[in-house]
Amino acid sequence: MSILSLRSKYGSVKITDTSLHSVEGNVIEILEDAVFTSIGEFGITDSPTLHGISSTQSAGEEIFAKTKFTSVQLASGSVRVGGKSVKSGVALWTPARLSNLVLWLDASVGVTIVTGVSEWQDQSSQVNHMVQPTESLQPALVNGINDLSVVQGDGLDDWLDFTAHLLLDNFSIISVIRGTGYWIGSDFSIARYINHNTINDTFRTGVATNVFSHNVDIVGGQLSEIYRTGTAVNSFKNGTASSNNPLVNAGQTDFRALYRRTSTYADIKIAEIIICNTEISADEKVAVKVYLATKYAITLP
Repeated sequence: MSILSLRSKYGSVKITDTSLHSVEGNVIEILEDAVFTSIGEFGITDSPTLHGISSTQSAGEEIFAKTKFTSVQLASGSVRVGGKSVKSGVALWTPARLSNLVLWLDASVGVTIVTGVSEWQDQSSQVNHMVQPTESLQPALVNGINDLSVVQGDGLDDWLDFTAHLLLDNFSIISVIRGTGYWIGSDFSIARYINHNTINDTFRTGVATNVFSHNVDIVGGQLSEIYRTGTAVNSFKNGTASSNNPLVNAGQTDFRALYRRTSTYADIKIAEIIICNTEISADEKVAVKVYLATKYAITLP
């Protein structure tokens, strides 16, 4: 274990690598004179390098380390980590603490710009980065809600693709999205959102001979029926299983952002996408709501 402690008249800073998940951002900016009880850091391979620490840890100073922080705990004062403020006595919670997290995209961090967004790095431990090597198809990074960055497509041909497939069984998707000129119709479903579509009103399993039609309500959360080439298969409605023919020979599916189906692209702004390979718990739902409401200055039910 790599541990570094820094003491001053205001207290001590302790950096340790005990966590398995990382928090976005690698700079802690001291907003007002602060006493740290601990600072956790992920992925330390040798002693971290610190810069900008005065003997007083006064406002305006910055703590910089070569890897990412897992937590910040303050006895007094306030700091900002990765664009988020942390006040006295409150540890920084992020989606990195979610169970079975497979994707966490945050437009405030991990975005590479060429002409537009060429790469959007996954902040989970799964390295499911999104990429667009073709400059003419790259979405823009613009200022958005609560003065934070968002990824914006033009609605014409901008889109991002994954460098690897997401293999999902049960899943939870949480996103922060604002529409500009997009539309919603009866055929815009969860299946369309998750899978790359090649035929209208169908989605792929990754096996060309298995084409599915579906009836999914993205608002009500109801999955009423699924058919494989006209034959009913196992499905669920509001969590209750129905007894039909088994689903067989399913392969990998695609996940794309700003992309509905062939030649259809979304004119929206995306601030954040969080995906877990399970249903998140009640406590995690509360934590996510507090995290998003605080970060984006919005009111959630």
